[in-house]
Amino acid sequence: MHPDQDPTALDDAADALPAGWGGVLRSELAIRVRTLGGFVLDAAPIVAAVLLLGGVVVSAVLLFGVGHPDLGWSDLVVLDAKAWSAGHLPYGDPAAGYVGLLYTPLFTGVVALLLGVKWWEGWGPFVSLVSVGVSLLLVARFVVLGVVVRWARFAPAAAVVAFPLAAFTIFPTNGVFEARPDQLAWCLLIAAALRVLSDSRDPGPDADPLDARSLRGRVVTGVLLAASVLAKQTTLIPAIVVVVAAAGIPFLSARSNTDRERWAARLPIEALVAGALGAITLLVLQIASDGFAYDLMFGLARRHGRWRTVRQVLESDLDLLAVPIAITIAGLVAATAPLVLRRSGGNRFRRCTPLLVALAIGAATVPGAVLAQAKQGGDTNQLAGPVWGATLVLAAALMLSDARARRNTARVVGVLLVVSAAGFVTTRLESRSLGAPDLVLDHAWREVPDDLVAANDLNQLVLDYEYPSYSITPENSDTPGEHIAPDLTAGGYTPRAFVRALLDGKYDRVRLFPQVFDGYAAGYGQHDESFFWKINEIIRTGYDRAGSVRVSASQPGVTFYAPGPRLSDLAWMARCFGPYRGGGLDLEVRAGGGRWCATGGDLLLDAGPSDTSELVLRATARSGFDVAFGADAASATLTASGGASALVSTDGQTTTVLCPSGTLRSSSFVVVRLDPGRSDLSCSESGGTVTVRVGADGDATLVATVAGLPRLARFTSSGERVRVVLHDPTPGDFG
Repeated sequence: MHPDQDPTALDDAADALPAGWGGVLRSELAIRVRTLGGFVLDAAPIVAAVLLLGGVVVSAVLLFGVGHPDLGWSDLVVLDAKAWSAGHLPYGDPAAGYVGLLYTPLFTGVVALLLGVKWWEGWGPFVSLVSVGVSLLLVARFVVLGVVVRWARFAPAAAVVAFPLAAFTIFPTNGVFEARPDQLAWCLLIAAALRVLSDSRDPGPDADPLDARSLRGRVVTGVLLAASVLAKQTTLIPAIVVVVAAAGIPFLSARSNTDRERWAARLPIEALVAGALGAITLLVLQIASDGFAYDLMFGLARRHGRWRTVRQVLESDLDLLAVPIAITIAGLVAATAPLVLRRSGGNRFRRCTPLLVALAIGAATVPGAVLAQAKQGGDTNQLAGPVWGATLVLAAALMLSDARARRNTARVVGVLLVVSAAGFVTTRLESRSLGAPDLVLDHAWREVPDDLVAANDLNQLVLDYEYPSYSITPENSDTPGEHIAPDLTAGGYTPRAFVRALLDGKYDRVRLFPQVFDGYAAGYGQHDESFFWKINEIIRTGYDRAGSVRVSASQPGVTFYAPGPRLSDLAWMARCFGPYRGGGLDLEVRAGGGRWCATGGDLLLDAGPSDTSELVLRATARSGFDVAFGADAASATLTASGGASALVSTDGQTTTVLCPSGTLRSSSFVVVRLDPGRSDLSCSESGGTVTVRVGADGDATLVATVAGLPRLARFTSSGERVRVVLHDPTPGDFG
């Protein structure tokens, strides 16, 4: 019997030999029932795959009928691609020019190349859709590799096609129909992983695992691994696992390890190629960006505030993916049970090597997904990796199975997908906060509002956070809208180029930013909580209403603004975006925010969205400043690193200092001295001037919480008066 022939067919034939006519009838009935049941079970994964693939294919076809598709958040990625197509490298100094999203460059670069063919926003989702299709094709081909009997190919291949597509229906932000780099990155990773899984198969007792490994194929694997990380950073850990697995293949055969003449075949070619390509690319980008590229791609995200703990994210992800995980486990058991229970058949561990490698790759997709979701702004598109990891596990198990196990596994996966998508089951799953799969994966494309398209057709730039890519046109590309500003400020940078573009009136139509942007942009308490409040102040003060524009069906009359004559008088507001530096002091606005402006060498707070503002001062040496007040009542609380605090307040005439040692009064101003290396706070008075010495132990930080409109003046360093100036952070400021 051929190894791929279905043993159940022989069982059916044997059952058809009755002892009598009654036995004949019973056997024929049993055969018909079993045949019908088998047909239904075999059809389940095929029907699921056809339905899911049909939705994706129809959506892909419909995409080309939309002149300007509405991409939602992923229009940000298209903005980067448009900027790159127009000559703006997406990495560089945020104070000097445009900066793109925090992704590695491959996806953006591919879309930028396609934009050179046609200026069309649909290229972004098109690349994602093609990536999904290629991934499915590669996995299906891997499952049927070596299967001779034609009918034995369909159900298993359909199962591994239907499984990831059904899983993607659970979380709409999955990258299938979006201009996100996830699907391209995982497609490249899958292509490399499948090559290594294929190489790790047991070639038999008399074969050498190195015989089937060509140098060109290994180089291609290394290129694919490097490209996957260059498409998105979250594939780094799985790529390392694939590299390690590829390097370990030569050690699966004793003969290959003792053959000195084949030393070149045992070199970790995949690791060398992937590492070299990654290092060269990063070095080129680092040089071209004046040293900013690495921090923007890898450092900035680590500094972002985390609004959910890793445990919370992991728990929610397990709930969301509970059904796909259960289907993976069920399929894995069905595929491997015969192999585990078999008493003979050689080295079972050696034969299971591809499955063990696939399990390691699948597990390696989880850390990056969870960590990326835990940071502010992390979305469920990160779960694309775990879904593809589970698909690799199923594919490896199916590839190792015999004909019966392969068929039974496909049946298990198909039936579970169909049942879990049934209405009476999905209702129960959703009531338990578990993700419920669907057998329809499609997308209803919408057109971008005509008003924005018409403005671009007139070569006008529209600064709208909902449609960011319309802040650039092929003929007007000098100043793309800096919609990555919230991520930059959350990581400690200040996008001054964006501020200058607004003050210079570079955009023809501008929309106010929502207030909720400030919390995100501050990294939830780490930095200035009023960045976008100040941006909106520039718009309200220096721009004129330009009428209502229909930006969506739910918002038919959003007000836009155009540069007005008062804008030329607001140049001074460029000095109101910190951080600042004065001698040995670094000063940064934090909680509460406010319009702290460097004026004549002093730092003045003249307005703010909150009643209080927090100013953080860091000193590398003994430094000081004066606290002066205007005619209005105001106060400032100075807190030492040891916890002691002093309240400096004024009623408009006399300044009062409440210290732990008592109350002192000043007729002019209060002198504050930061004293690194200490943690206490002390006050003294001489000649009508009160001096407060604040211990700034550890990181030499003083937090001053102020209410009212004080002025920090006469900054000194080592007794010498210095001026407060704007400070543009560089990667060196973040260590």
